[in-house]
Amino acid sequence: IWEESEEPKAYKKRQEVLNALKERLLSEQPPEKKIRIPKIYKCEWNIGDVFAFKLESQKAEEMGLLNRYLIIQKIDETICEQGHTVPIVYVRLSKDDRLPESEEEINAMEFVNVSFSIKLSREENRKVSVPECVMIIVSTSKRVIPKKLIYLGNYKDLNKPEKEHYPRKPNYMINIKWGKEGSAFEENMLTRYGWFNLKSK
Repeated sequence: IWEESEEPKAYKKRQEVLNALKERLLSEQPPEKKIRIPKIYKCEWNIGDVFAFKLESQKAEEMGLLNRYLIIQKIDETICEQGHTVPIVYVRLSKDDRLPESEEEINAMEFVNVSFSIKLSREENRKVSVPECVMIIVSTSKRVIPKKLIYLGNYKDLNKPEKEHYPRKPNYMINIKWGKEGSAFEENMLTRYGWFNLKSK
């Protein structure tokens, strides 16, 4: 069909393509490639584990939060898109540069809001903003978890936010990555604290 067409150049080009394909098919096969199987990681934190993350960035200093602590509590876990088992957490902000020493001190800290949802309040008969405090920390291996984290203990009965929007499914939750030694986590949390906590005061 190509030979009988009115476009001899197209026929010649097609012939070159088929000859190249024939040569490739008849040539020796290349060596087998090793397929890298991704390792699936399960975060070792237990439900109720609480960690402290010290704020040491320039942004923390600019916001007047230098040397204060983000207090991270694992409340649940889920499986992320890559198949890793990752923690669902609440994050609180310490009142000063001192580590909390009791459950009461942790309960007295404010939650870091990571987002807001608009809901209809039947009591007020209007739409209101409801803070979202729960989030997922994407932990793809033990190496990405910052070494500076301080384990404070296991507290399963800590208070929950008085008013919050808790997404029905984990895939609706905010996902936050650690970054190098927690730099992305700190940057993200400080930004959200500025947006959703400070502006609402």
